[in-house]
Amino acid sequence: REYSRDQQDGIAGSTLELYKAALRIRRDLKLGEGSFEWLPEYVSDRALGYRNGDVLVVHNFGDDTLELPAGTVLLRSISDADEGDPIGAHETVWVRA
Repeated sequence: REYSRDQQDGIAGSTLELYKAALRIRRDLKLGEGSFEWLPEYVSDRALGYRNGDVLVVHNFGDDTLELPAGTVLLRSISDADEGDPIGAHETVWVRA
């Protein structure tokens, strides 16, 4: 019940609001179109990162933090993280460079 749409709609930090924000950013910035490049510094057994246009997407698979790329944070999958915090364990960030 707690994960149903009506329970998450408009609730900051909910999975529904995270996905709505991601879809809005994807549409507004036309992500998925244009250039794509892997980020070698974020391709390993503990991280995966790529650039689509001027947006960097980095996921931390590990238990330790990763350095946050420079730029404006557009989206973080951990809602209680501060904008300048490193990338937390099992967190994904979208950064406009």
